[in-house]
Amino acid sequence: MTEDIATKRLIELDSLSSGEKNIALPFLIVARSVAEGGIALFDEPELYLNPAVSRELLSFVMTRYSKPRDIQFVMCTHSPEILSGAFADEECTLLHLKSSTDLTKVGKRAIDEYSDALARLGTSVGESLLYEGTSLHS
Repeated sequence: MTEDIATKRLIELDSLSSGEKNIALPFLIVARSVAEGGIALFDEPELYLNPAVSRELLSFVMTRYSKPRDIQFVMCTHSPEILSGAFADEECTLLHLKSSTDLTKVGKRAIDEYSDALARLGTSVGESLLYEGTSLHS
């Protein structure tokens, strides 16, 4: 059982949807087992998430875990929303896995690398700006 801090409501973990469990349980594990200054690895955290929730994931990780507990997160993702958030956030390092032997840091002004990474995810820079705009105005 866990408590929703905002409402003080107790929530049975069994009552969560599969998507909620797949995002809540890893963070419960991080909260209980990753020491301050530690590293957490997340592979495709967006798998069971609505894209609107994916847009907020990076901000949540940064404000709730990374900054206050000095935890470094390494996320592998196929989410254009998460990728766009990392590109826009000065505190994130965005790496583009171009091949099995080429992992390239995407500089904040490297629009070509950013564009290529988005294209491999089936989207574009224009669409990523839409994601950013949607998250800022919702």
